[in-house]
Amino acid sequence: TVKFLEFEKADPIDIELEVMKRDEIKHLYMQQYLTNRIKELIVTFDAELHLLRHQKLKLDTQMKLSDLHHVTLFQEMLLLKNFEKQENILQERVNSLDKEEQDMQWKINETLKEMEEKKNEIAKLQDQEKALYAG
Repeated sequence: TVKFLEFEKADPIDIELEVMKRDEIKHLYMQQYLTNRIKELIVTFDAELHLLRHQKLKLDTQMKLSDLHHVTLFQEMLLLKNFEKQENILQERVNSLDKEEQDMQWKINETLKEMEEKKNEIAKLQDQEKALYAG
């Protein structure tokens, strides 16, 4: 009962001051906690930002390499198309020369046949001439 009486005797101003001090201590603690939390978040944010910048740099490099590869493939395709055109031109030339060779071979064969016929004709004429001289 002694404590109860002491509590009753406490001055309301003292109680208000005590409550205000406790509130101030809570507020200071909360302020310190929030300051520390903000600092942690800033450090985390900076680290994540650094990581993202690094990833962006890597992706930019990969994009540049992809672009370079794309350009290289395109140049190779153009070269292949040019080679194909040249090959087609050369193939046409080869085909033309083949046909020319076949035509010449046909003419040679025809000429050889004609020569053979002329030889046979000459031989017949010579036989006839010999028969005339003999007769």
